[in-house]
Amino acid sequence: MIYSKLRGLIKEKGLSESDLAKEINLSSSSLSCRLNGKVDWTVPEVRAICDVLQIDKSEIYKYFFA
Repeated sequence: MIYSKLRGLIKEKGLSESDLAKEINLSSSSLSCRLNGKVDWTVPEVRAICDVLQIDKSEIYKYFFA
């Protein structure tokens, strides 16, 4: 799964993928692997991204499971 909606939201919030990686304590390459569907997200990572990007619980599926 490729996370194009999530990538769009990152840009919409004025962040780079590198900025987001720092915010959630991941390396840029680890975040890239997840955004390209090569590595699965962990629950704490999803929660951290939702906090940083202000994703409502009711909309998590749009960004991670669509």
